[in-house]
Parts: sequence; structure tokens; C-alpha cells
Amino acid sequence: MDNNRSKSNKRYNKNNKSDNKKQSNSRYSKNKKNERFGINNNKSQFANTRKTILDNLNTKPEWIEQLNINPIPNIINKGNPAEVFSLLKNVYGLTHTHALYRLVESAVFRQKNLHKIAARQDNQKDTSKDLRFYYQLQKIHQLVDLGATDYLNVIKEEVVKLMNFQDKNGRFPMNYHHHAHACNLLIDLGLGGNKLIDKGINWILTRQREDGGWIHINNVPKGVDYGNAQSCIWTTAEIAKLLTKRSIFKGSENILNAKAFLEKNYLNNNKSTLLSKADSWECLIVNHTSEHMFAGGTLKVLEIFLNSKIIDDKIIKKMINWLKMQQMDDSFFPKVANKHPIPDILVTNRVLAVMKKYFQINQV
Repeated sequence: MDNNRSKSNKRYNKNNKSDNKKQSNSRYSKNKKNERFGINNNKSQFANTRKTILDNLNTKPEWIEQLNINPIPNIINKGNPAEVFSLLKNVYGLTHTHALYRLVESAVFRQKNLHKIAARQDNQKDTSKDLRFYYQLQKIHQLVDLGATDYLNVIKEEVVKLMNFQDKNGRFPMNYHHHAHACNLLIDLGLGGNKLIDKGINWILTRQREDGGWIHINNVPKGVDYGNAQSCIWTTAEIAKLLTKRSIFKGSENILNAKAFLEKNYLNNNKSTLLSKADSWECLIVNHTSEHMFAGGTLKVLEIFLNSKIIDDKIIKKMINWLKMQQMDDSFFPKVANKHPIPDILVTNRVLAVMKKYFQINQV
């Protein structure tokens, strides 16, 4: 019996060693993969980064007093690296020359999810060009939301894939809002001023209609003649947002006419098939999903009005006052302004950016 037990123990020890070796090899393989991507999953490291930011950043700027609650410390303490990076870059206006920018940027580049999405291969060889373009558009949007820039080689590869869909005349596939969204994302990745992007902008300007807006024929409701159809609010908003990102178009007649169209249709139901629901103005979130890629509601239109050179303070003040009322008890702003709000840090960062801009304009 002792001999049997001894043999059993030997087998157990052998198997146990084998399992431990497998686990060790698995961990080693995983760590090697993370090293290859430059990924560090040490949460305590970013906890130290949060403390460094709080110690060195002015978290109570004068313009934040416009809000009932200051969300900046909460964003720094609770946000993921991409959300904190968005705060520093898009709200505080920090660039790569600032130490805090570089510190958080390095944490952004170490995010596992960023590298996982960038490495994802979509086997879409048998699908149409439009569908392959749309998949790449979604992928780029996810990377932008994770704080990616074209500084990373893996991001440069994805940028090239998206740019390869552009025709010689500057046009990207699908509808006008898809075209504009591709240009918007490429600028967000750091390609502002690229000649091919400006070529894409100039192409879409040739499609602007007499009412100041845009609508693609695919978004015209059934039974409505394209020539008599009203332009699409959210296609116009996507294109107008693009124009505000390039200084050469900020004061153009094109953006002036687009803003006049948006002001005239503020809070109206959209007459096209894109985001035609009545609550589209309350949907503040923009993400990679088909439901929200072209959303943004009142906040999106407010961003357009504040970031162009021609400003109508009356309607802006109306939007600002409504937006301030949407702040939640936890200091954040919601994805959708409704009876059951869900807080969203990226939406909150966008609100902070417009609040800062509004304050600066009124200080002049």
C-alpha cells in the first residue's frame, strides 16, 4: 500500500511540475508578447501617474466655475489612460513638448486593447469595397477613442489601409457622412494639413447644396425627390465639424452656410434617413458603433459653432445653458441626456472643451 501511495505521489509531483511548467511557459509567452508590443499591465504604475498629474496640473482653472461640480479630479482619478490623455490634449491643450503629455501618452501606448484592435485582422476579402471600408472606419474610430496617434508604427499601418480607399478625386467610399468621418478621424490621428485630406475636403465642398447642407441620395426618404429633399442635419454636422478642424476653412462661406442651416434646424427632426429619431439632439456620445458613429447631438453642433470663426452668441448661450443642466451628481455628463443617464468621461471631456472655449470667447 505504501508503495502504491509512493508511486501515486510521484505521479502527482510529476504532473504538478508539468502543470506549473505549462503555466510558467504561458506566462512567459504572454509577457514576451506584451514586451513586443511595449505593453505594461501594472495598474500601480498608472496610479502613480494619476498622482503626478494631480500634483502638477491646475485642476481648478477659472473657466471650470461655469459648472456646478468640477469633474477634472474625478476624470484623473477614475479615467483610463485614453480618457486622461483626452483631458490633457483636448481640454488643456497640452502637446508632446509637455512632460505630463508624454507621461500619459506612454501609458496610452501600453494599453493592451489598443494593440489588440490594431493587430486584429478582418478577413473581408470576399466582401464589397464599401463594407471593407466601413470595417476599417470602425477600427480607426476605436483606436482614436483609445488615444492613438500616428506616432505609433502599428497606427501608421492602419492609416495607410484607410487612405488606400480614397479615390484620385479625393473621395472615400459610401455616403457623404462616411467620407467626412474618415477625414475627421485621420485629422484626429495627426494628419491635419495632409494634402490628401484637404483634397477630400475640397471634394465634399462641391456637393454642398443651396440650403447650406448636404445629403447623399442614399439618405433621401422613399417617395421624396432628391432635388426637392431637405439636406440632412447630421450629414451636415459631420462635414461642418471637419471644416472647423482646418483653419483655411474655418471662416469660409461654406462653413457659414452650413452653420446657418444647422441653426435654422436646431432641435428639428431630421428629414433624412440618418438619425431620424426625435431624441437625436439629446444623444451626446460619439463612438465606433453604427448607432453612434454620426451622433453627438447638441454637443456636436455646439462644438462646430464654437470652433469656427463666425459666432452667433444667442444660440450658443441657449445650448450652453441646456448642456450645463445635464451634469450628473457624480460630476460627469451623460452619453444620452434622458431620464436614465449613464456617465461618460469622453463626453465629459468634450463638454469641458466647449466650456473652456465659451469662457475664452466671452473674455475677449
